[in-house]
Amino acid sequence: MYRRLLSTLICIVPCGLFAATAHVAAQSSEARIKIDIDRTIGEVDPLLFGNFTEHLGRMIYGGIYEEGSSLSDADGYRLDVLEAVKDVNVSILRWPGGNFCSSNYGADWIGWNRTVLQTLRNEIDYIAIHTYINNRTDDFEQYVAWSQRIDQYIEVTAALIREVQAGRNNPPPIYFPLVEFAKQGGNVALDVWSASPMYRPNNNRPELGYLDISATYDADAGEIYLNVLNRSADRDLTTRIEIQEGAPGSFVWIWEMNHPDLKATHTFGDDEEVRPATRTVDLSVEDDTFTYTFPAHSLTILRIPLR
Repeated sequence: MYRRLLSTLICIVPCGLFAATAHVAAQSSEARIKIDIDRTIGEVDPLLFGNFTEHLGRMIYGGIYEEGSSLSDADGYRLDVLEAVKDVNVSILRWPGGNFCSSNYGADWIGWNRTVLQTLRNEIDYIAIHTYINNRTDDFEQYVAWSQRIDQYIEVTAALIREVQAGRNNPPPIYFPLVEFAKQGGNVALDVWSASPMYRPNNNRPELGYLDISATYDADAGEIYLNVLNRSADRDLTTRIEIQEGAPGSFVWIWEMNHPDLKATHTFGDDEEVRPATRTVDLSVEDDTFTYTFPAHSLTILRIPLR
């Protein structure tokens, strides 16, 4: 479950951020989601939503630090940036990020990671991994399918860590989604069953469902957070959502990112172009089930109160 949350987040963050219309109605459905708060995986560790700082574009100079700017304090730190970071609720910060030799390992990234882990096994407590993805081919559905490959990267790296811990030498992924996902730190991750139309990103990869789904449960508030990425570039997916344990209330809170231009982003001084849409919508519930339409190329979080 941690891997599903992480891969969804890594995949969507670079996309360029979006604004959308909610669709809740009783319609025929193309997809299904079944949620049971008794089918748990484990607590969502807040450290999962850590962040990094490094000399990447304007992140440091012109971002966190800009001496002489009217937006900076006496020490040169940008007050608007520091204020915005508070909402991200940073649980752990990596500094410095990356290194100047990390791009020199060529195609053998597994061998490089193994060497790093073996060399530093007695010196480090945590390891942060990341990769850079892009959409140079302008193929949205192939781009969002990167989460599948990131899952594999995480699995391989986890296996390398176990290998090094055992002492064996055998060979054997921006801001607005970060803020919302961080709110789920401390919740219980749920093992969600789902079915949706499939597609093949390219000939070399297995089929993927158009809906990439994760869910967490806040037992204190009695609320389910359902996180759904619709990978389809042009297809809205009406989905039957079934609550297996506990009954959904009469309404749902919706947080949704979407935009007609998938490359849209913010520029300095203009952060209104792509923002999440939030709303509360009444539900038509029958047998602890309701229907929701996830728009094409959208990231949606449904916060579902239980009765």
